[in-house]
Amino acid sequence: MEHDEFPSEFSSDPARMVSFCPMCDAECNPMSAKVLEEFPGGTVVHVQCRNCQNAILAMMTQRANGIHSYGFLTDLSPEDYLRVSKVKPLTADDAIDAHVALSTGGEFSKALIEKI
Repeated sequence: MEHDEFPSEFSSDPARMVSFCPMCDAECNPMSAKVLEEFPGGTVVHVQCRNCQNAILAMMTQRANGIHSYGFLTDLSPEDYLRVSKVKPLTADDAIDAHVALSTGGEFSKALIEKI
């Protein structure tokens, strides 16, 4: 598709770029999109297909060389994304603490090992 074939709405509404479901190929009308986050030059959109109920998180950025979209299938709801996006990243100390906790043989680690 040539650049001049894109509708002009793309430059003002990046959410319009997510126009079909990659799982069932349903077109734009059966899609439900919700803008979750906006930042300078970009937007995060949660898109759910009303046909197959699969969801996509798409990050769209607008740069000098065009609009870029990165999307991936997810089971996160819009509320899940908003909650998780506020959580502090894990540190190396967190990983070491988790390793120590699992290595001591407590009830949690025993239950986890039995499931594996």
